[in-house]
Amino acid sequence: KANIYGLMSKIYFSMQDYKKALEMAQISNRINSSQYDSLITLGNLSYKDNNYKSALAYYKKIYF
Repeated sequence: KANIYGLMSKIYFSMQDYKKALEMAQISNRINSSQYDSLITLGNLSYKDNNYKSALAYYKKIYF
């Protein structure tokens, strides 16, 4: 289930529906806090909002 919400978050992000992307990523993250797609989306949304520290924290969860 987390994978589906994670993929949906990527799709909404690519469609520039950032509110819906955030919603889907948060649901996915609640189900599985290490779900790749949701962490990428949360990182990208943070970066887009110039919240670089938060973005880095999400990206580190994936790669470290």
